[in-house]
Amino acid sequence: MGSFDFITFFFLIAAVVIFLQLRSVLGRRTGSERPPFDPYSPRDIAQGPEAKDNGKVVQLPRRETAEDESRYAAIETVAKAGTPLNAQLRAMTDADPNFNPAEFLNGAKMAYEMIVMAFADGDRKTLKGLLSREVYEGFEAAIGEREAKGEVVKSTFVGIDKADIVHAEIKDAEENITVRIISQLISATYDKQGETGRRRRRFGCRSERPVDFCARYPFTRPELEADRHRIGKLTGKRAAMAFHLEPVSFSELPGWSADDPAPVIASLRRCHRHATEVKPYKTGSLGISVGDLLPAFEAAGSDFSDAAAARAFFEAQFVPFRICPEEKRTGFVTAFYEPEIEVRAGPDAEFRFPFYRRPSDLVDIDDTNRPEGMDPYFVFGRRRDGRIEEYPDRRAIEEGFLAGRGLEIAYARSKVDVFFVHVQGAARLIYPDGSRRRITYAAKTGHRFSAVGKLLIDRGEIDAATVSMASIRAWLAAHADRADEVLWHNRSFIFFREAPVEEEGLGPVAAAKVPLEPGRSLAVDRLIHTFGVPFYVASETLTHLDGGHPFGRLMLALDTGSAIVGPARGDIFTGSGDQAGELAGCVRNDADFFIFVPRAAAVRYRPQSSHG
Repeated sequence: MGSFDFITFFFLIAAVVIFLQLRSVLGRRTGSERPPFDPYSPRDIAQGPEAKDNGKVVQLPRRETAEDESRYAAIETVAKAGTPLNAQLRAMTDADPNFNPAEFLNGAKMAYEMIVMAFADGDRKTLKGLLSREVYEGFEAAIGEREAKGEVVKSTFVGIDKADIVHAEIKDAEENITVRIISQLISATYDKQGETGRRRRRFGCRSERPVDFCARYPFTRPELEADRHRIGKLTGKRAAMAFHLEPVSFSELPGWSADDPAPVIASLRRCHRHATEVKPYKTGSLGISVGDLLPAFEAAGSDFSDAAAARAFFEAQFVPFRICPEEKRTGFVTAFYEPEIEVRAGPDAEFRFPFYRRPSDLVDIDDTNRPEGMDPYFVFGRRRDGRIEEYPDRRAIEEGFLAGRGLEIAYARSKVDVFFVHVQGAARLIYPDGSRRRITYAAKTGHRFSAVGKLLIDRGEIDAATVSMASIRAWLAAHADRADEVLWHNRSFIFFREAPVEEEGLGPVAAAKVPLEPGRSLAVDRLIHTFGVPFYVASETLTHLDGGHPFGRLMLALDTGSAIVGPARGDIFTGSGDQAGELAGCVRNDADFFIFVPRAAAVRYRPQSSHG
């Protein structure tokens, strides 16, 4: 094995110092605010003309307002009164009353974790979007050297032990802040021989070296940013999603004393294995990280004999907070399932509607390769003649665009069945010999999802009060001559990959890279929430899932979806097969969402905390 590994990365940071230019928050909201901070999404990087020549911009969490009489209070949590650093931070607060050093520090830790993991993964796109050109070139050269030697780094970000602001100054109308971080990582580097089949030489390290991390940002025009306790108004589909968290006791959770959350503990163990042995989950904008979850993950290693013991586990490890949307009293919950579909390996007169694999000309799109003028919603496109363009939509594909390319996985009897598998994102395929295979989401054309149920409601074809998957299917069956036109309204088309059915009692491997636990898995908004976080969902009107009783159940965030948008929005996985489909198809209910925050992190989310 060569000498390059994570230790080299630490020296690289110390040598070049990372400059992240961070937007300051000035003035009132303008009505054109940006989405909440997501350090893993390039959509949070400034794209306007004010960003040019300023390097790369990363938004860090900032408070929306600061009370004049206590505006210095947060400084005392990061710099002792009377010290030069305290005075420097006070000067910054005088210049920008909304500046909160504790929250800035918390955001810097999130950005640091992102850079560390992007470097470990060799993720040039993420690094390029975060670092100034000269710093990126140093990282890119190090990754290139590693690749030239055939080395592969697999790492686990254990967490940040300590982070301190060590210097702050205002210079040339810019605020310069230096953060010193002590972190722990576990890194294994595999050499070229190991990759070709010989015995791998594994080198693990737990680093506790101080790393200098410098964050720099200019004063600019008013921009809205997110903080840990409040997410501001957003644009597009995330409009009007301001919310706050309200701490509650376990006794205030409706039905908690009757719930048996033991299956959630089993899912926690699976998440622990993935996050520590494969890859940590990306932190959502709310800021709960894998490092925050690790104590609970580790404590979940033992078995729990009964429901009371399982509840006691969660009561010891977490603090519940009610998610309170500001423009709506409650959240909203739907459900999804894994269909079971009869198929044939080849087409015949009856089975002629295919499930497709991902085509080779479908490419990922981000801000580094998106053509000028293309809708920023698109994260997939078609590469043709060296250029990227919009991929053909559902209608074009169903009319034969992909025919003859050998992409068919299997053929179903009904186009409507195929459509609803696209909606669900996975299915179990049942072949004539009784064998079963699973297909799961691989990619999509990139078009926006358009609900055909809403289309039929808007046209007066279906009653909004009774709409369900069953009623939509019934309408399509009764109006076969109009079915294509309705289905083509949803231009989004899904591509699949094949997978075995390893455990009959579990669902497909979802976005969190672990199998879904029926009745205990929740799809959430990935931009806001982190996979592996527990949620308690309660609904007085949702009764058919629990034998006529109001729904109250602990669930684990394990999946996401394009229609799952907002802090108090969830999609319950009900299981596999027709019965699970019947349960899922009627779930459209208001619900209260309670997020379980790990105890050590809970202080950041209390109303009077500094969120540092």
